[in-house]
Amino acid sequence: MKPLGVGLEITPMVKLGEIVVNKVVKFRIIRDGKPEKNAKIFGSYDGYAEDEMSMPFYAKSDLKGEFKFKALRAGHWYLKSEIEIDSGNNDGEIKGDLTTLSFMVK
Repeated sequence: MKPLGVGLEITPMVKLGEIVVNKVVKFRIIRDGKPEKNAKIFGSYDGYAEDEMSMPFYAKSDLKGEFKFKALRAGHWYLKSEIEIDSGNNDGEIKGDLTTLSFMVK
């Protein structure tokens, strides 16, 4: 998977077939083609919880926008991140940008 370079994106740094249980793999989060530093990333798998308040995965991106992921079980997983962006207006308005990525773990 290659990033489009538009908006907020999470992309794996390995082929999707290499994302397997108990193997640490790297992902990257970028916004408009540039690394998103210190972004909070949450993840879950199908059936983990009824609501989105409980998540079995959490990471924070480094200065290169990279973070490590280790699947605890096989199945359908998703990662998500939401960042706040200053709108540049003097009224203190904050804009949000959200991204999700879903994939299968073997």
